[in-house]
Amino acid sequence: MKIFPGSRKPVFTLFFWSQALIFLGAALALPETVQVNYDGRRPTRGIQEAVDSLSGRGGTVVIPAGHYILRSPIFLTERHSNLIIAGEGEATALETEADEYLLRLAEDARKGSHHIVVTGPGPVRVGDGLYIYEDGNDYGIGTVTRVVSINGRLISVDPELLDSYRVRNQAVARHIFNVFCANGVSNLTIRNLQVIGSLKKSPTISSWVGNSLFFLDGQNITVSQVSVEDAPADGIYIGAHDGVRVSQCRLKNIAQRAIHLAGHRGSGRMRGAIEGNTISYAGDYGVYFCDNCRGLIVKGNIISDIGVYQGAGGTIRTQEAAPVDARRFRFLRQLLPAYTRPAGIGGIGAGGDADNIIAENIIYRVKGTGIAFQRWTTENRPGRNMTVAGNVIFDIFGPGIFLYGANGVLVSGNNISSSQTGVVVKKSIFCQLQGNLIRTARTGIQIYSLMPDLWTEKNVIVNNTLVDCQSSIVQNYFCRNNLIRDNYNFQSQ
Repeated sequence: MKIFPGSRKPVFTLFFWSQALIFLGAALALPETVQVNYDGRRPTRGIQEAVDSLSGRGGTVVIPAGHYILRSPIFLTERHSNLIIAGEGEATALETEADEYLLRLAEDARKGSHHIVVTGPGPVRVGDGLYIYEDGNDYGIGTVTRVVSINGRLISVDPELLDSYRVRNQAVARHIFNVFCANGVSNLTIRNLQVIGSLKKSPTISSWVGNSLFFLDGQNITVSQVSVEDAPADGIYIGAHDGVRVSQCRLKNIAQRAIHLAGHRGSGRMRGAIEGNTISYAGDYGVYFCDNCRGLIVKGNIISDIGVYQGAGGTIRTQEAAPVDARRFRFLRQLLPAYTRPAGIGGIGAGGDADNIIAENIIYRVKGTGIAFQRWTTENRPGRNMTVAGNVIFDIFGPGIFLYGANGVLVSGNNISSSQTGVVVKKSIFCQLQGNLIRTARTGIQIYSLMPDLWTEKNVIVNNTLVDCQSSIVQNYFCRNNLIRDNYNFQSQ
């Protein structure tokens, strides 16, 4: 038998051990699957513990069928990357606890601290999720955290405070929280489960914390076949992510925005697809673009009943919001009805949105606008290089499509039925409307700008068909150099 020089071990022995090590390494590299063991003593009923067991390794967490009443968010950080969290359909229901309470801070709390001092201990328990914020400061950053210990009025929390909170600004700690709270996570999938918020049991809250699923600063996030109901703020919030996919989800009874998409200014981050979702009964928007969304596809969604939802006190209807200049000229609001909220799909453009496609969606029963572009008062024409095509929009209180501050937007092949205006073009430039079918509108296409700071100019409106519209195409108030031709206005009778 051949022996390696200087070695007394035969070749087959070395070969055996090398292959064994290779096999062992491959086995260790296989993604691990763990199943949640329900534990009623735990704030998340054992889900957080199962997620943490895969920390740093990735794998799959399976949540069996059951009704999980949560006292705290399920926190996901960068160490929870490469993770799949999967339920067993709507039989796996994660619901936030109903016994909401409010604590007032007795002392100022500093950013980075793990402690707050409150005026009285109240009903707070170790493990409770808290939202710490300044009730008197609309622009402050709130902190979603968890109680780790209680010593009289001194409450220790983790994660740390994201901002400073001052008593003079009405700083409070409120027992309300996200179901999933993810920050800095990459390659995360949540699928096949149900999430239920506290909207019918507590007041709405204008904050990230009321979002049932919250994702910030990561990449490759997938939410699929998830049912979201009764969110006291947004249903799904995804901020500053590359590679987003929300598909085949059902979102119902959401206080503000069913799906909220936000990039960071200048980053160009927020790319992906929002496809095949069913959205109904949302207070503000079905899908909302916020701040620098680029390279998004919103396609094949069914969006209905926007501007109304069921809250703790019964049915709540959203007040329409018009652009700032329309509010200045209130006498023109009836003449030129155009609302940026509510909208089936809205917020488009503001903050520098560009290179997005909105196509083949069905949008109906909206107490505002079907698809609404938007600009902030300090911006010029922020919405650039986008396509709005093949959407079916009907039973709309306001315009079917509202181009506000748009720059180089193609609006093509949409089927619109509205009691107000089919398409509004306001303060926009280099846009093209072609091949749209507009029915039963008071005005088929309205082109205008209320102030001379931004003219509506150099737009092309061609080959559109208008049926049973009282007026076909109206151009007034600071418009110039728009090409309008080969449009057809028919009456069915």
